[in-house]
Amino acid sequence: MERHAAQAALAYIRDDMTIGLGSGKAVEYLIEFISMENYSNLKIVTNNMHTALLAKKRGLTIVPSWMNASLDYTFDTLDYLVKDLSGGMKNSEPVVQNKILASMAKQMIFMVSRDNFGVIEEEAIPFQVEVEKEALGYVNGRLKEMGAIVAEDSAEGRIPALSSNANYILSAKIRWNKDLASLNNELSDIPGIYATSLFTGLPVTALIYDKQGVETIHAF
Repeated sequence: MERHAAQAALAYIRDDMTIGLGSGKAVEYLIEFISMENYSNLKIVTNNMHTALLAKKRGLTIVPSWMNASLDYTFDTLDYLVKDLSGGMKNSEPVVQNKILASMAKQMIFMVSRDNFGVIEEEAIPFQVEVEKEALGYVNGRLKEMGAIVAEDSAEGRIPALSSNANYILSAKIRWNKDLASLNNELSDIPGIYATSLFTGLPVTALIYDKQGVETIHAF
């Protein structure tokens, strides 16, 4: 099914573009399809090492994000996407860099399974925040004041995970009866939080895929 989404995503790409690539199976298929085209001047920006290695293996040109003021498109996957085309990732490291690629894009294209579209079925909304080290305790406290349940330990069971920017990554869940934009705004207003794994207020095209095919939905 991810192949169908990647095939639909390929239709947006033209030579001479600079595009961002996130991660996920659909992105891996998209890299495969791109490599089969006769692009001579397509440039790729990615913050994901696995994606970068796959693209390099396929002979694609990778450039750093700091060389570009904007991207024609950024393609990525999400763990959940609601009807207003706001969404989020449960494990989005690196959080800040994901937000940068999304913000640089003239259009964000999310490839999302229909099972993950519409309503967040979990009782609480999962998200991550990238946090300044010195603010870890403060941010942790503020999240708990909001009613969030914070997973304070990393996979190793010791300290929170570190981003490539040497900031802490906190994973949490929260019951929230408003929209994702309001949650993102409230989290972003907490001093010490650099970015969240929530994506709101972006120019988005969603490619919703299932066994029957791909549905395209636009926002903005």
